[in-house]
Amino acid sequence: MESITRFACSAPLPISMTGRPCVAAAEAVGGKRRSSPKQPTWVPRARRLKLDTPIRFRVKNLSNWFEGEIENISQSGMLFHGPQQLPANALVEMIFEMPEEISGQKNSSVLCQGRLIRAKEAHATEDGFVLAASILDYKFLHQD
Repeated sequence: MESITRFACSAPLPISMTGRPCVAAAEAVGGKRRSSPKQPTWVPRARRLKLDTPIRFRVKNLSNWFEGEIENISQSGMLFHGPQQLPANALVEMIFEMPEEISGQKNSSVLCQGRLIRAKEAHATEDGFVLAASILDYKFLHQD
């Protein structure tokens, strides 16, 4: 059996063409909606640009640089492969050539400051690790 909930109103609700109360009209007459506005449940991620570009990276302020390959990059971060797993949440420095689609310049090497978001072993067919880093800051390196 269906349960029916009744609300006491000081004024009758306007009825739409379908025979149901018209909520928009009720709000205009001073009625209030009972549900809160919906919060988005999905936020789109930044557009990824697929790359096959070499990268040098290290934990910030350490002397050992590692070489790897960038898989993709966006305005907020990057996914790359490397031979060494780094500590989670580590601050990292990365040097690579920023794609012209992002920088608007050809041959633009950058020194990038980032934070390691995740690191996991690569698939069985690949060596090394897959690393994801957020981009905190970067500056163009001048080539003389």
